[in-house]
Amino acid sequence: MELANELAKNNEESEEAIAITYASA
Repeated sequence: MELANELAKNNEESEEAIAITYASA
């Protein structure tokens, strides 16, 4: 269960990074 939470957290952070990348492009 803890691993699933870590994956979800990492996925959210990745989505934020992608959004920032597109916004600055």
